[in-house]
Amino acid sequence: MKLRRGCRLWWLALPAIAADRLLKCAAAKSLAPSGVHTAIPGILSWAYTENSGTAFSMLSGRAPWLLIALTGALMLGILIYQLAHPDNSALERIGLWLIVGGGLGNLWDRIACGRVIDFIRLDFVNFAVFNPADVFVCAGAGLVILSLILGERGKKHE
Repeated sequence: MKLRRGCRLWWLALPAIAADRLLKCAAAKSLAPSGVHTAIPGILSWAYTENSGTAFSMLSGRAPWLLIALTGALMLGILIYQLAHPDNSALERIGLWLIVGGGLGNLWDRIACGRVIDFIRLDFVNFAVFNPADVFVCAGAGLVILSLILGERGKKHE
């Protein structure tokens, strides 16, 4: 019974993976290699890039198998954590499953292509080009942090 409780909300990873795959495929077909397309002037552009490294292209071109192994281990670690802590808050579980969905989206690219497709560019700030999987990972991390803050706040008032 605890296993089932620990895996509640697992299905949230599926739309994250699907959205990531669909949008990356659309970007590869419509943007590559044509450059930058403005979506919302001064705010958002589509700029097709390929990244063989981690965030901000760190470790670019080095040991792709290492990034595959690390991502796979992290996804497995989150799954084991979910199973070992079935009574975590729904907010934390949602966050962790979004991280898994985004992580698996980028893992798919690394295994299939040896690189990750990035295409979302924020024009109002000097920031790296990113992809939907990155958005899911960051949103999930934000939800986990929020869950931890709210959980700690609740413990102080008990």
